[in-house]
Amino acid sequence: MKKNVPAWRSTLLLMLCAPAAQAGRPMAADDAAILDPRQCQLETWAQHNKTQNEYWTAPACNFGGGWELGAGAGRARSLAGGGRDTLSLLQAKTLLRAPQEDGWGLGLVLAGQWRTGANSNRDLSLNLPLSVELAGDRAMLHANVGWLRLRGQPEPASPRLQRSWALGLELAAGERAAFTAEAYGRQRTGSYMQLGARYSLIPGRADIDIAYGDRAGRRGAERYLAVGLTLVASLAD
Repeated sequence: MKKNVPAWRSTLLLMLCAPAAQAGRPMAADDAAILDPRQCQLETWAQHNKTQNEYWTAPACNFGGGWELGAGAGRARSLAGGGRDTLSLLQAKTLLRAPQEDGWGLGLVLAGQWRTGANSNRDLSLNLPLSVELAGDRAMLHANVGWLRLRGQPEPASPRLQRSWALGLELAAGERAAFTAEAYGRQRTGSYMQLGARYSLIPGRADIDIAYGDRAGRRGAERYLAVGLTLVASLAD
């Protein structure tokens, strides 16, 4: 099973709890795959909705063991009052079951998120991504279930421990392109729908991607557009 690049922005999306808070480009659902040993990737992306712009840089590496370690730094700027927030992420990801010939794998993602500024909070999350091959590797189904521990200022009457979920379908279109369709959400915050596309400028090395999403049942209320670039390299290069 090939690693879906990028693969971890779903954690950000569910932790920050709004589509304006980045997500997996092109997928919000994480996959059960990690970088190869001694391989690194750099993800950068920008996201826009009617209330704010966000910009992220997120490197990750597998230094030779069974874990992919990543960090992220971002800025969020309000389009109304001009307020700015600083965003940070630390993440560790491993495989509980590596993909086998039967075409499925299971992963484990642990992450911490910090947001400082006008909307300060800090959260911890655990996510279990399941990936299943359909029609060989031309189609992939990704299902996530997770839990989010709120440690900042939770929404009124919201539990500090909340469930998160995501379900996504990834379809290959030729050797370099892929299209995605998915739904995701978090307890007490509603559900979202997202469509995405990815194109490999250099297969296995450089991808560009785009994603469009909105809140389910509330057309146009929280729609967003994101564009990203992912670069992958070996530490031996």
